[in-house]
Amino acid sequence: MKICIVTHKLIKGDGQGRVNYEIVKTALEYGLSVIIVSTEIDESLLKNNNITWHKVRASILPTNLLKYQHFALLSTYMIKKINPDFLILNGFITWVKSDMNIVHFVHSSWVDSIYHPFREKKTIKTFYQFLYSFINSKLEKISLRSTKKIVAVSNKVKQELLKIGMPEAKIVVINNGVDIDEFTPNREGKPLFLHNNYCKRTMLFAGDIKSSRKNLDTVLKAMLMVPDIYLLVAGSKEGSVYPEIAEKMGLKERVIFLGYRNDIATLMSQVDLFVFPTRYDPFSLVVLEAMATGTAVITTKEAGVSTLLESKEYPAGIVLEDPNDENELADAINKFIFNERLLNEFGVNGRLIAEENSWSKVSKKYVKEMFILNENRVRV
Repeated sequence: MKICIVTHKLIKGDGQGRVNYEIVKTALEYGLSVIIVSTEIDESLLKNNNITWHKVRASILPTNLLKYQHFALLSTYMIKKINPDFLILNGFITWVKSDMNIVHFVHSSWVDSIYHPFREKKTIKTFYQFLYSFINSKLEKISLRSTKKIVAVSNKVKQELLKIGMPEAKIVVINNGVDIDEFTPNREGKPLFLHNNYCKRTMLFAGDIKSSRKNLDTVLKAMLMVPDIYLLVAGSKEGSVYPEIAEKMGLKERVIFLGYRNDIATLMSQVDLFVFPTRYDPFSLVVLEAMATGTAVITTKEAGVSTLLESKEYPAGIVLEDPNDENELADAINKFIFNERLLNEFGVNGRLIAEENSWSKVSKKYVKEMFILNENRVRV
């Protein structure tokens, strides 16, 4: 079977790209021929003779909205020439009908969210963001209605798809995976020292700190009620208001902004707690990565990964009902910092859950769905 995957970036460091990267690796292990239509690709994949890369040249158009439409037109032309046996798309990315469409983000839900930037602050920039979301919400419906199988990367995404009228029989949930070799428990590493004073309890927040969606502001408010813990913040400080906010709140000594870090796995494995009270996230891969390092986590029901945390057999963290409730968050943090047994228990459980969602296992689920779809098509 000759399969074709269409994505903007097929690289390990990109969320959507990582899913497709792992699918390609597993498809090659099954002896399938793989054709990639993308702008970027991980060079290691090109060493395999069963891969063909059709490069879509990067557009010089000024906005992503225009660039992606340019990509859609070029990829449509390429796919029709290739004529693959099985076509995999990622949301709206081309005008060709597909066999499988992997949905990482439902624009229809985001454009309606009360946390969309345009609803918080009306500027030219946020209006563009709204326009981008609105147009993509219309295009994604066209693409999803014409595919044979929709893969949702979390149950949250599935529920959002049902809300926009996608038939349930057409949807399968395959949770995102994690690299359990890169993200692994390492408690014997060098301890974290903050201002030359070792802190018995440290927690980590990692993500985009330029917008309010990841919700660092509620973490800072909760810090005022939890004096016995330090917070490490990993994320580019450029354009962020949070360092100044933390200083005005009197938290400068206890909140350490690390800037962008490429050693997140190490940081996760050496802190006591990972906190991520996101206001909206289709999955929140960063939470699963923290779980893989054996670190207890706190997140919210707005994170798609939260269904994994709430396992009755292996609870791995605390899931908050309201992402904006700093009192609820402070109570959750206090439950952990005074309970070593709970920290260890949830850390062990988190690792077990992560192992069940390793990329190798997740990618095999995709290939299995591909074979099922192809079998049914042959029978018909």
